[in-house]
Amino acid sequence: MSRFMIGDKILQEMKKIMSKKDKTTIDGYVSHMTDEKIYADDVVSFVQKELQRRKFDRMPVERQWLLNANFLAGNQYCDIADYRAGDIDNEAYSPDWIQKETFNRISPLIEARIANLKKLKFKMNAVPATDEDDDFAKAEITSKIIRFKQKNSQFEEKIASALVWNEICGNAFLLSWWNPVLGDAVTKDENNYYFEGDVDYNVISPYEVYPDNMFSSGIDTQRSIIIEQVKSVEEIYDLYSVNVKGEKIDSLCLSMYKNSASNSFCSAVSHCMKDNSARVITYFEVPSRRYPKGRMIIICADKLIHYSDLPYSSIPLVQFKCKNSAGQFFSKSIIEDLIPLQKAYNSCVNRIHEYIKRIAIGEYFVEEGSIDIEEYEENGLKAGALLVYKEGSQPPVRVPSSSFPNEALSERIQLQRDMEYVSGISQLMVVGSAPSGVVSGTAMETLRDIDNIRLASTGDYIRAAIKDMAKIWLSMYKQFAKNPRVLKTAGYNNLSDVIVWTGDDVTSFDVEFAAQNELTESYEAQKQKFLQAYSMGLFTDEHGKIPLRVRRRAQEFLNLDYAIDIADTETLQEEKAKRENVLFERNVVPTIEEYDDHRIHYEEHMRYALQTKFYLFEKKNPDMAKIFKNHIKEHKKNMEEMKNI
Repeated sequence: MSRFMIGDKILQEMKKIMSKKDKTTIDGYVSHMTDEKIYADDVVSFVQKELQRRKFDRMPVERQWLLNANFLAGNQYCDIADYRAGDIDNEAYSPDWIQKETFNRISPLIEARIANLKKLKFKMNAVPATDEDDDFAKAEITSKIIRFKQKNSQFEEKIASALVWNEICGNAFLLSWWNPVLGDAVTKDENNYYFEGDVDYNVISPYEVYPDNMFSSGIDTQRSIIIEQVKSVEEIYDLYSVNVKGEKIDSLCLSMYKNSASNSFCSAVSHCMKDNSARVITYFEVPSRRYPKGRMIIICADKLIHYSDLPYSSIPLVQFKCKNSAGQFFSKSIIEDLIPLQKAYNSCVNRIHEYIKRIAIGEYFVEEGSIDIEEYEENGLKAGALLVYKEGSQPPVRVPSSSFPNEALSERIQLQRDMEYVSGISQLMVVGSAPSGVVSGTAMETLRDIDNIRLASTGDYIRAAIKDMAKIWLSMYKQFAKNPRVLKTAGYNNLSDVIVWTGDDVTSFDVEFAAQNELTESYEAQKQKFLQAYSMGLFTDEHGKIPLRVRRRAQEFLNLDYAIDIADTETLQEEKAKRENVLFERNVVPTIEEYDDHRIHYEEHMRYALQTKFYLFEKKNPDMAKIFKNHIKEHKKNMEEMKNI
């Protein structure tokens, strides 16, 4: 029995609780505001009509997304014929002598942008609700909950997928929901297991999202949002415990396409059919006067399968943005600005190649009737071949070739630089070589910093979306995690740290990132600053020695992993002192050994004693904290005795 099947009973119970179905009727639901019955057919009709309206409003934007995807894939001799109807049209066939090859500059530029955006780190900390000690302790638990969820849910892979959608369409979305069949099994009866439940989330493409108002920026400004997805019948049953009849559904896919302009094949995004599938429409509506608790409606294969209050505090959707558009719900993609430059670049390079071919093959003036034109057009003039002309006629004369204008070559270079500028990255970031005239290390570092700053705006939009998603997660844990659950994390030296918590421990939904936007100050810039301070001796202690942790940090900056892995005695002493800190938290008193380095132990214990974590530990267990302080005094006493020897 699958994990999803054994949770069917839970899903059915949730539907009964959340649907508010009138027990006295069979066909209808009761409105929140009046006794008016709301029938399933009316709900389905309302949502479908609303979806069609929103599809019509979004159609011009969707056509632009398709064009962006085609240009990124290499199908660059196409355009939008009608923003309200039809698909992407390819350009008409051209004569053979006109070269129409594609020299895709968009793809490497977008790949470079994505690679640099992946530098962003999303480690977050919860902000305490108040200055009370209990809120500080609960904020620490909340921080570990967020990090644990990120670590155990393919977070990086999902963010990477969202970044691709964000670059192609200018938008990407992450939908979160409470999944009752996730988490550990807590109880079971004869037929079913019951699970703790947990937050689940996934990437939603912009093609699947339909806002209420196209001219209102931000999810929080929307009265309702519709998500339409094409899912297989197996996936629908796993998610909703509903059997539906599958059919062929129109969707989008990447396929091979013959470009009539260049008479060649390339990959392109177009419509395709998915077998054994059905459309799933999810309607989210925020609280209003008519529906004070909001609404969530799910329709599958034209049938209503769920109707309830909005089960969350807000619409559980967050939006990535590439380039913000004022007064628009959907933001712009960088590709949209690159398309005109890419067309000009293709045309310029093709003309250059045509000129080279003319020089290599040659062109001739011939007297009419002096040569066999058909044979010449069919076979050309091969190397070493004879060009036969009619006796008594004027021999063919080679057309003199003029020098190619330097302006055309300069135009190619300028277009290349313009595309780099528009994309927000430079030649240094794309190919690793500095532009001509940039020779000094300082100039190259400045150029790299400028690139990072221009990408930082996109990074800020992404970080804001991740922060909003963390708040949604915490809200769901607060609402649904009612029973105690165990969170296991790795502490010092792989010692497991076990935390028992419930939703009541989540007292604040405010989170902040542990580090600043990495794109505003590159890793190389941080490394250079550290090494400068290191060489100036700013990290030495009062004895003129560089502490072990500083030396280790320097090794990390220099990527000397082999040096870090060497277990020297100082490292082992520090790790032993850290283990002792953990043992004290667990009411275990370690003994002071004769081989302990008292200086290292004293410094490590003092570092722990000065943290808020120890302050909270002392409030909770004053007797053990007193023993810990005495332990520090013993190390200090032994350290001073060693100095006098």
